[in-house]
Amino acid sequence: MAAMDPLEDTWHSRDLPILREAARLLEEDDTFTGVRLRDIAEAVEMEVAVVLKSLRVLEEAGLVELRLMMPAHAGRVTQISSRARQLVGQWPSEEQALERIIAALTAIADATDDPEEKTKAQKVAAWFKSNATTVGVGVATAALTGQLPGQQ
Repeated sequence: MAAMDPLEDTWHSRDLPILREAARLLEEDDTFTGVRLRDIAEAVEMEVAVVLKSLRVLEEAGLVELRLMMPAHAGRVTQISSRARQLVGQWPSEEQALERIIAALTAIADATDDPEEKTKAQKVAAWFKSNATTVGVGVATAALTGQLPGQQ
């Protein structure tokens, strides 16, 4: 059986830019009626039909909610999911939260004149770096979701 060439990457060339623009426009939507497909199309300089095709794929993936009208190109994006907000950078992912924790520990180590405190902060930062795929992401997830003991 011959190897098949992969299909074109539509995530980076089409879907992600459309998702970013939908998120940006929804953030500016003071009427809470949603974002018109044609406004997204104008902003990303793509045809409305291409935007609609992309948004249907994004909807199927659970990233956006659409309200389609007749004709379909008159529809709106009414919501985006929390995962979509992470993908476009509006909300931190667990990995980004972990990077912030490590950066904060590194900043503490760099800012102190106390050798003991510097060493402790450096050791904890190094531990998070080496255990990032297991415990570190779990701790970052707990911090993001408010599940750390004592957080209210």
